[in-house]
Amino acid sequence: MSDSETRQVDVQQSASDENDINLTPAHKIGSHLTTETLKRSRGQHQSYCSGNFPHDQYHISNLAPEHDLFEDEEFEAKTRPSSISLEFTPVSTGDTVDISLSFDVYYPAVPTYEEYLHLFEKSLQAAQVEAANRMDGSIDPSDVSEENINFDSLYNLDKRFFRRVGISVDTEFDPTAHEQEASRITEMLQSKLKTTVSDSLDDFPGVNNSLSEQPITSNKTSTTPLSESEYTARVEQRTKLSEADLKWDLQAEVTRSGDEFALALANYSPDGQSSDEYDGIFERFIFNPKITAVGQFEPYTFDLVPEDYRYDQRVWSKGHNCGTTSEIDDHGNRRIETTAVPRCPVYEFVFNTAYETNFDQLASGKTIETLEDIESGMIEYLNSWQGSRREEIRRELGLSQAELEQYDAAAEDFTTEIERFQQGIDILKQDSQALRAFRLMNEVNDRQYDFPGWRLFQVVYIVSNLSSIVRREYPEFESPHDDAAGVLWFPTGGGKTEAYLGLILFNLFYDRLRGKEQGVTAWIRFPLRLLSRQQQDRFLESLLYAEEIRQANNNLGLDSRGEPFSLGFYVGSHDTPNAIGTSRDRYREAFSESQQRLEEECQVVETCPLCQSDVRVEFDKEKNSVFHHCTGDSCIGQLPLYVVDRDIYRYVPSVLLGSLDKIVVSGMQPRFANILGNLTTECPIHGYGYSGKCSEHAHCDVDSENLREVDPNELYDPVPTLHLIDEVHLLSEELGTFSSHYETLYLTLCDEIHGKEPKILTSTATIAKYERQMQNLFQKEAVRFPVDGPKRRETFYGHLTDTIQREYVGFMPDNRSHLYSILDTIQNYHELIRDARELSSEELADRVGLDSLTKSKKRELLDLYELSVIYFTNKVEKDRYRENIAKHTNPKMMENGYENSIVERQLTADTEDSDLLETLENQGDIPFENRVDTVPSTSFIGHGIDVNRFNMMMFYGLPAQTFQYIQSSSRVGRQSGVTGFVFNAFNPLEERDMHRYRFFEKMHEYLDRAVEPVPIDRWAKFGIERTFVGVANALLIQHYRPTMWRSETVTKDTKQVRANVQKASHLYKLMTSNNYSDFTKQNMKILLRSAFGVDEQTTETRYFTSQLDTKLNNLWRYWEQNLPSMNYPEFPRDEKPMVSLRDIGNSGSITPQFNNQPFIDALFKGDDGR
Repeated sequence: MSDSETRQVDVQQSASDENDINLTPAHKIGSHLTTETLKRSRGQHQSYCSGNFPHDQYHISNLAPEHDLFEDEEFEAKTRPSSISLEFTPVSTGDTVDISLSFDVYYPAVPTYEEYLHLFEKSLQAAQVEAANRMDGSIDPSDVSEENINFDSLYNLDKRFFRRVGISVDTEFDPTAHEQEASRITEMLQSKLKTTVSDSLDDFPGVNNSLSEQPITSNKTSTTPLSESEYTARVEQRTKLSEADLKWDLQAEVTRSGDEFALALANYSPDGQSSDEYDGIFERFIFNPKITAVGQFEPYTFDLVPEDYRYDQRVWSKGHNCGTTSEIDDHGNRRIETTAVPRCPVYEFVFNTAYETNFDQLASGKTIETLEDIESGMIEYLNSWQGSRREEIRRELGLSQAELEQYDAAAEDFTTEIERFQQGIDILKQDSQALRAFRLMNEVNDRQYDFPGWRLFQVVYIVSNLSSIVRREYPEFESPHDDAAGVLWFPTGGGKTEAYLGLILFNLFYDRLRGKEQGVTAWIRFPLRLLSRQQQDRFLESLLYAEEIRQANNNLGLDSRGEPFSLGFYVGSHDTPNAIGTSRDRYREAFSESQQRLEEECQVVETCPLCQSDVRVEFDKEKNSVFHHCTGDSCIGQLPLYVVDRDIYRYVPSVLLGSLDKIVVSGMQPRFANILGNLTTECPIHGYGYSGKCSEHAHCDVDSENLREVDPNELYDPVPTLHLIDEVHLLSEELGTFSSHYETLYLTLCDEIHGKEPKILTSTATIAKYERQMQNLFQKEAVRFPVDGPKRRETFYGHLTDTIQREYVGFMPDNRSHLYSILDTIQNYHELIRDARELSSEELADRVGLDSLTKSKKRELLDLYELSVIYFTNKVEKDRYRENIAKHTNPKMMENGYENSIVERQLTADTEDSDLLETLENQGDIPFENRVDTVPSTSFIGHGIDVNRFNMMMFYGLPAQTFQYIQSSSRVGRQSGVTGFVFNAFNPLEERDMHRYRFFEKMHEYLDRAVEPVPIDRWAKFGIERTFVGVANALLIQHYRPTMWRSETVTKDTKQVRANVQKASHLYKLMTSNNYSDFTKQNMKILLRSAFGVDEQTTETRYFTSQLDTKLNNLWRYWEQNLPSMNYPEFPRDEKPMVSLRDIGNSGSITPQFNNQPFIDALFKGDDGR
């Protein structure tokens, strides 16, 4: 059997496996709502369209009569398509292909009497709702009296009504006669259309619905519908239509390019006339067109899927103005067809639970035994991978020799993963302090969490990284990978944060046990301030449990060894103050006078993680510090939490939790040196200062001679051990370029101070060219964890199940603007929610395919899908959506008889309602009419927002990067057994959207590997222009200021005083005197080259190095010439260090003139999407 045949068998097997998919009750409810929403959006939910033209009512899957040649022809073609096509390549052009073409048409008619009664009842209900709303609002619609009814809104037979007719043609397509085939198939289409419409007219007569005709009913003063005899009399007044009155010009078109064929179904204006001539009477659009072909076809190659034996790059057909699907039928032929709403499921990942990973077990005397059992399992898995499964998978996937080599290389990667884990176990065997720290880490988790143990990948990750921590004490444990940047890549929601936190806890305990009694152990940076704040609660709770153990004087505890474990909430002035009582703020007075102001500015914890008592924030005026206190009677009291930057520099907490941008502080704040362990001074009241000064010198009465000098050499390994960056893929483009210079600056500062660098650990949403990103950011090699398994659906740590976690659905709006297609789809969805609530449990169970459904289960399941989340790529469109829900959608719902309008609440980074997420998660006893229905959001939602009731999401176009799409869409379907449904409303004017729509299924089948590589270039020419000043100043204030203050003096008024490089006169003397060998231009050049990562010259760094040296020479010359006239060192052209990694250009002020303020406000809203 050939490779192609083997792979076809595999595909066929995959298709048949879908019959075994585990469809949970929640999935059936969600799928019903999704499917029915789409049916309502394309007219498939009923056999007629009432009140409007179908092309105005339905916005999915319709073809306009071919548009005239206007100046905006391209716009018309994309937003009002007149054709679809299916492109394919037969294996042999000599073989015929079975084809089918189908579509719907509508003709003007009148409803049957039963349909009339239904429409009248709905209109009466809507009129009652409108009247009740028009009155005082407290009256029930069913109690509205007849005199308050607007009779004009009641249904009558004058209103437009169109009957739907389905047309289908089946035939064989002969590729050898493709030019003749087009006309033959067209004739079949026209003939079938004529006979089918004629048959329908016999059963459901067509009538002239022209508004120019005399009205046939005047039933406008009663809420009672016409009797059947009155109805019949009115209908007989209408002019009947014959088949000859109804004209559509449907044509089949065939084009050939080499061996590829494109079969199209096109809609033309009848008799070459414009469709405008038929407005008011006939419907010339066609609806729900579909083309099917069955045969043997050659595949196309989908390049966005990686060249990896685990992934099938083959695509069997292409569509134009549509997506396509493919499957193997019962006869072994491939069935390909167009689809207007492609769908693709993503399955739940279940973790391998075959091994003991419980916290209590790992905290006991069975630690090594438990880990060695996992090690044995990994070895057994590898042996199977390289042994019996090798030939089995080779045959199953039809692997070529090159692909088999890929398979073997992947096994070697897993071998390395095992070796790293084994080394961690060896460390625990040989180092009793490491073993004790590991057990204490597990003890903390056992106390903290409700769940019993680790996920398998978490414990392997932690153990595999022990050497990077223990080597700080015992270099003999160093491994070849310790200097590399770690890259953790795991599905969103898999538990990466817990893995990070476990490693940090181990490090904290190990530090205290080995003698490091103070200083920063780990700094972790998250991409958003609000995300850091969410994570803070989890980190603080862990540190509180760890602190209990540190204080304990029993066999388990550390008997208060070292300083308390503490957390620094290091996020900046947008969340908490940078300082208190400076010349630029009034916080000191405000906090002393107003508890409310203190809480507004500084409180970040409301409830004690240990006892659940309220937390009170207090301002200690003497210490000039803010503290959080638990109000519980027998709890911890002051929480080990620092939220003001100055407090963090003074008390140097054990763990820093902050934002990505905070690293630029190193170029501005001399107190930052304390975090690096480059300490100089300590005040008995206010903690660590800097270079002979109390940090709070403006409010300190301690004399300078009573400040204690601190020598960092006296401290035990004060440099942070771990530097963790979450979602490192966000450090891209300019942000990545700027960050890369500060990342290597940070490593250089640590190395210069104590000869040690922190271990770099990252997590990412994409592993596409991750090695390149790590090299650009940190100038380090990369080690990824975990590596792929032998097959796509599995690794040692778990595998995909047959339970659908998320289902993606795509559509391209036709004849409707992008925004209004979203609004109409959301209206259809929430009307269905309201319809489902009105159904009995038995009726709903029958509709969704459940055997039974209790009332309570019905409420529970509908509650899961009650909320719709709408993702917008910019704020402007989000705001338009919010405005039109009120102006457009809610009035339409009232017209349709729905009493409860849609309630919306936005969720963005600047959302000020801190209780919103809790409200969305737990609706509690809130009446349905007051509940939030729809949540317009931006990219903010993709960063750690967990609400279990988020199970329906719609994308208003695609985010700029695929990882943003993955992260945001993964906010739905986060509960096991509860499928999330993701709608993609593609923009027909965006080429990227069109491409994703055409290849929707393949794109989503391998979504995790379709992520673009992170665009980053640390050597970008413009980068150094923005970062040079900050990096140079950081070296001055973080390295030279403390170093020169400790070792050098300068003469001032005949007296020798400590050197201070931040005083211009001191710096000038250090530069121009031969007495200071440490501070020379050559030494500065060496440090700058190290900070920018150009120690070693390569072709790509040569230009960058030249620019760096030129800038230093210019700076040095500028200082030599101008320092004597300065108070403090300034940079040429008054350049300043960056204040943010997003600080791309020079700042300026904009002053509105006359009445231009609204324009300025709109300008600053921007399209940020946050």
